[in-house]
Order: sequence, then structure tokens, then C-alpha cells
Amino acid sequence: MQIHPTLKSRLVPLHSTTTDRRKRLHYDGLSDAFFVSEQGSHLCYDAVWQTFIGLAHRAGIRNDDDASRPCIHGLRHSFAVGRLLDWHRRGLSVNDLLPTLSAYMGHVQPANTYWYLTATPELLNAAGEYFQKFASQGVEGQ
Repeated sequence: MQIHPTLKSRLVPLHSTTTDRRKRLHYDGLSDAFFVSEQGSHLCYDAVWQTFIGLAHRAGIRNDDDASRPCIHGLRHSFAVGRLLDWHRRGLSVNDLLPTLSAYMGHVQPANTYWYLTATPELLNAAGEYFQKFASQGVEGQ
């Protein structure tokens, strides 16, 4: 297998029902790519985008404004923000867990994942609360 020099290799955990379906359809041996055509090649981005928009429209998720229309990358963004919010809510150390999220998302360095901390008001608020707790502990300890 050859990997394009500008593409990163990522492992994507799949539910057993997904892997079973890929095997039944004989897609599992066609390619190491996650999104693969019936011929075994990578899917064309435009075709995937059109399918996504069609599915979003059928699901009633529609916005004609280009600035706020749904997009595939929004799924990735929602996952990252949701994971970070969950960690904050559970009182876990985001600083300790962020390298794991970075590796999962295929980021070379955790710094490439940090921008998600300011990506939504809710997540920015959670990070601010964490900082306030940290800062108040420092003041009390003096």
C-alpha cells in the first residue's frame, strides 16, 4: 500500500456492525481508505459532499446561507468539542487527555487541537471556569 505523502495515516475504530457490513459488501479488502468506492478507490470529495448535503436536507437540516450550512468537517468539529466538554464536565484533566485526542484526530501536535478550546462559547466558558478554579487555588496557597 502506498500512502500519498500529504495524507496522514489514521486508525479509525469502528463498531462491529460497521465492520461486518463492510465485510459483507466486500469493501474491507478493497482499500485501506475509510471512504472507498465500489471499485476500491478513494471517494471523490465532491461526491461525498453532495451526498452529505442531500442526507442533511432529507433529515431536515437545511440552511441556504453558505456561512452556516452544514458541512462534513462539522462532524469532526462536533466530536472534538463534545469530547472536550465531556472531559470538563467530568472534572478530568483536559491538559493530560488532549494528546490522546490529538493522536486520535491525526494532529501531529496537541497545539493543533487547542484551537477547539475556543471554538464554541460553551467550551470557552468551561475552559474559563477551569482557569478560575486554578487561579483561585494559587491565590489561596499564597
